[in-house]
Amino acid sequence: MPADLSPAEDRPGVPIAPPLLFDLPIVVSLVLEWFVPTSFVHGAFRWIPGAIIFLTGLALNIGGFVIQKRAGADPIPFNPSTRIVSHGPYRFSRNPM
Repeated sequence: MPADLSPAEDRPGVPIAPPLLFDLPIVVSLVLEWFVPTSFVHGAFRWIPGAIIFLTGLALNIGGFVIQKRAGADPIPFNPSTRIVSHGPYRFSRNPM
């Protein structure tokens, strides 16, 4: 961290935690499904791909959290960055975490 940057300024400035940005569409989809059921699509054609996508995202989320903790970084996006993590799933992202 540069000497002229205080810990209070070393924040990403995100109003909502990034995982919540992905959780919101899930909640909206569940609410919409409750009020407007998609009965024209058989359950297996909806739930199997949905479960695969959900579990893949969950694995990436948990894996990223664990990798950041092991590297000594704070995975909470509202806290100051202490280390750059560029291995694990972060080696494929444009910006290492």
